[in-house]
Amino acid sequence: MALPSPKVLILEVYEVIMMYYDPDYKITRDPAVVKFKGEYFLYYTTMKDKEYLIGIAKSKDLINWYKIGELEATEEFEGKGICAPFASIDKDENIFLLYQTNYFSLEENIAYAFSSDGINFIKPKDINPVLRIQSGWSLPRAIDADLLEVKGKRFLYFATRLKDNPSEQVIGVALADDKDLFKFTVVDRPILKGEYEWEKNFVEAPSVCYKNGSFFMFYGGGTNPQYVGLAVSNDGLNWNKLYKDPFVKPNRIIKVNNFDWHQKDATHPFFFSDEDKAYIFFHSDYEHNVDWPRPSAITWVEIVWNNNELGLA
Repeated sequence: MALPSPKVLILEVYEVIMMYYDPDYKITRDPAVVKFKGEYFLYYTTMKDKEYLIGIAKSKDLINWYKIGELEATEEFEGKGICAPFASIDKDENIFLLYQTNYFSLEENIAYAFSSDGINFIKPKDINPVLRIQSGWSLPRAIDADLLEVKGKRFLYFATRLKDNPSEQVIGVALADDKDLFKFTVVDRPILKGEYEWEKNFVEAPSVCYKNGSFFMFYGGGTNPQYVGLAVSNDGLNWNKLYKDPFVKPNRIIKVNNFDWHQKDATHPFFFSDEDKAYIFFHSDYEHNVDWPRPSAITWVEIVWNNNELGLA
């Protein structure tokens, strides 16, 4: 039976809403947001002199952001570039990041760093990288990390490529050892693949939340353009897509400081909740007819829950 389409899509409208782009470099991608000591911290991929690094910005209202720092590759295990951060708060009230190393080598790993101020990070050498793929079904590649703990179990979601079809990108998951929270075992199969025409056998950037007994995964699907899909699971391992069409498929123009930003795509979603509101952060290109990586900026859409069904505010 065919899946339904989302009840609400973003229409083509003019809106004054958040647009953040790195003030030093044109590339501003792969957002991750966390609330820390009463303020919002944004971590994202950017690029300086053809080397990828993680930018850091801060806001008091989720709309007006200013850059406060950068996190560069400094360790041998990081290779020549780091990117695609995931951010959260640990039990000691530190910000911690999971991020991708060895950018674009097809042998990327996931590393861990933590910070007491959100700007200066420690990268423990004794546990890094925390996820190095050695499965039989995928390339030795793990990107786009997302970590979720539910009822004492830790799920580390990631994107990778199939060993027998390297052009196909899929989503996998690794589970933490009960005795060692940074020792992960990869589940022996992909948990999500592209199957619809818009996905183009290419899914990535999982962002997972848990609500009312169900896991919800927002993911990027397709290539040029990419949109955001939505899947649901009862156990975090076996997933079903909620819709046959994208959940977030922007075709809107945002006016920011006399700049018309025509959003034609929604790439690398990140779910963020703050008290009674929930958001999907993502990036979109703002120059479309240039070589990749194209100049890009970060924005969000607010989502609403209704008996475990989601819509866009």
